[in-house]
Amino acid sequence: MRNVTIAEQGDMVAPSQEYVFTGWNTKENGSGDTYRPKDLLGFNQFSGDSLTLYAQWRKNPAYDYSTITYNPNGGNGSVVTKRYKTNSPIYIRNQGFSRPGYNLIGWSTKDGATDGEEEYATGVKIPVNNQTLYAVWNEKLGADVISPNVLTDKTDAGSKTVISPNKEDAVVKPSSVVNVNEKGQLVGKANVGDWNGNTDEERTFNIPVVVTLNVTRPNGNSTNESITLNVPVTVQRDTDGNGIPDVDDDDSDNDGIPDSKDKNPKTPDSDLGVNESDSHLNPAQYVQESNPSSPRQDALPKTGDSRNYLPLAGIIFLLSSLTMLVMGKKENEDEET
Repeated sequence: MRNVTIAEQGDMVAPSQEYVFTGWNTKENGSGDTYRPKDLLGFNQFSGDSLTLYAQWRKNPAYDYSTITYNPNGGNGSVVTKRYKTNSPIYIRNQGFSRPGYNLIGWSTKDGATDGEEEYATGVKIPVNNQTLYAVWNEKLGADVISPNVLTDKTDAGSKTVISPNKEDAVVKPSSVVNVNEKGQLVGKANVGDWNGNTDEERTFNIPVVVTLNVTRPNGNSTNESITLNVPVTVQRDTDGNGIPDVDDDDSDNDGIPDSKDKNPKTPDSDLGVNESDSHLNPAQYVQESNPSSPRQDALPKTGDSRNYLPLAGIIFLLSSLTMLVMGKKENEDEET
């Protein structure tokens, strides 16, 4: 028996263009004896009449590719798989994924990952090695505006909560005199200085409130969010400052005359009356005039007022004396008879 020369690849076709032929092995998995093409195999190097050799293949470095897969993980968009040379560095990019009301804050190799489980930020560089990246989402900053909010002019607003952010670390920036503080509470004192006329009794204002949230994430994308909300506040006029809004006060200026009868209901005045012809009446007389069943006291003579009443008293006294004299004379005549 003579020696045998180990064959080359010849017409054998690689499993794919990514693989190249490397030689032969007595085991299919490459764990046996290895032989190179053109090696000389002596007849005494194997037993029996034949020797089975298995072709061995390895990836061609020029065609050594791996994939990276992007999964929206609850967001809008389809799974995207991209192919790169194995271990080549690539930048992680958003693949057009979105989720209404949420921010994309990073990526994780964990399926179903949530806020706090991000491993990579968008834009960082990683080596490709057949990995899947799952998008990690965080709810956007938001806040509820609580209304209605009605204040009486020149009174303290108290501390009613009117802004309720959805994030504990959100910061509320205070606004004007009547404003919303950092706790989202309405504070300050209402003070409208330009009430106009008798019918201007309510004003509605929109107080702009800015809510911000800055979050730093070591393994994900940091976020800086800011929203502006309008808090509606209605201020009601209180002319006399008694704490009762004019819309609920029958006597806005507290002068004793009901607003429905007062020609100037927002201005206390000693000359106020029902109409122009009655403007000479003082409030006490007005009350009598407005109640016809009550007798007019000013029609009676007043103490110390002697106008035309003294002569009348004398005449009455004289008539009484004459009457008594006549009656006395008549009694005497009857006795004599």
